Amino acid sequence: MSNSRLASTEIASNKIVSAIKSEKKHIKRFYKTQRYSAGFLGDDVCYLLKDESEQIIASVLVSFAGSTPFLHGLVVASHYQHRGIANRLLQHCRAHHQPLTCFAVTSLKALYQQNGFHQLNTADVDVKLLARYKAYQAKQATLAIYGAS
Repeated sequence: MSNSRLASTEIASNKIVSAIKSEKKHIKRFYKTQRYSAGFLGDDVCYLLKDESEQIIASVLVSFAGSTPFLHGLVVASHYQHRGIANRLLQHCRAHHQPLTCFAVTSLKALYQQNGFHQLNTADVDVKLLARYKAYQAKQATLAIYGAS
C-alpha cells in the first residue's frame, strides 16, 4: 500500500473526539503552528482529530456566546489537507449543534455549501455574532456568514 493511501486509511479510522480541558495548551500550540489565530471564547466545545501518534491534525471550535452555536477555528494541518478531514469535522459539528453559524472567507464557500451551509444575510444573524462579524470583516474583507440548520 502506498504511503499516501496508508495515511488516508489511518486518518479515516481515527475518530473525532471532544477535547478535554487539559488539552487546551496543546490545542493552542496546534493553532499557532498552523499560523492560525484562534481563541477560546468561553463556553466552547473543541473537536479534534489526531494521528496515530496522538498529535492533533485537525481542530474546530464551537462556542455558545450568542443564541446560536458559533463554529470557528476549523483548521486542518497543512500536510493533511485535501483528504476530507474538514468535511468530516463540519458534518460532526452539524450533527451535534443545530442551528450552526460560522464566518469564512468566500474562497471556502464551496466547502461550506457541500456540507449543508448557506450564505446568510446580516439581518439573519444574532446581534452578538453580528458585532463580532463586523470586527472580523474589517480585517478580512472577503469574509461571509454561513449557517446550517
